[in-house]
This record gives sequence, structure tokens and C-alpha cells, in this order.
Amino acid sequence: MARASGLGLIGCGVLLIGWAFRSVAGNIGPEERQLVTTGPYAFSRNPMYVGWTMLYAGRALLSNNRWVALLLPAVVAITHVGTIQEERALEREFGDEYRVFRQNVRRYL
Repeated sequence: MARASGLGLIGCGVLLIGWAFRSVAGNIGPEERQLVTTGPYAFSRNPMYVGWTMLYAGRALLSNNRWVALLLPAVVAITHVGTIQEERALEREFGDEYRVFRQNVRRYL
């Protein structure tokens, strides 16, 4: 059961990260910077972080290593701190456009 769950989480994480990368692909250059609100960003302000957390949790289940599993809350906490910092930077860069996005789309899921 843990193996199937781990593989499922890893698979979902890979798909979510891929979808998120594809959604931002046209927004790479500084002259083209715009707030991405389509694709997985229509449902989560941070789909890549959600995907990476799924990968880590899936790895924890597959490895059957207690340390990997015990460190999951620390990984989530560190990711959350980074998310808060990134959201502040996005608010400075995009202003009201980001504030409206933040009101309408959840941070994670």
C-alpha cells in the first residue's frame, strides 16, 4: 500500500510540476514578465511547491526510511517560509493584480 501511494504521489507531483512549467514557459524573459493565472495557477498560487512536496512525500513512502518521513514537516515549513517571501515579492512587482489573484486563488490546494 505504501509503495502504491508513494508512486501515486510521485506521479501526481511530476504531472503537476510539468503542467506548471508548461504554463510559465512563455513568461521567461524579463521583457515578457506577467502574472501567470492559467493552468494549475488557476487553482493554486504555488503549484510547483505543491508538486515538489508530493514528490518528497512519495519518496518518503517509497524509501521506507523514517528519517525522510520525519523530516517532511520541516520540508513543508521551509517551503512555506519561502512561499511567503516569494508572495511578498510578487505583490511588490504586480501590485493590485497580484492582490486580486491572491484573493481568488488558494495558496496551495
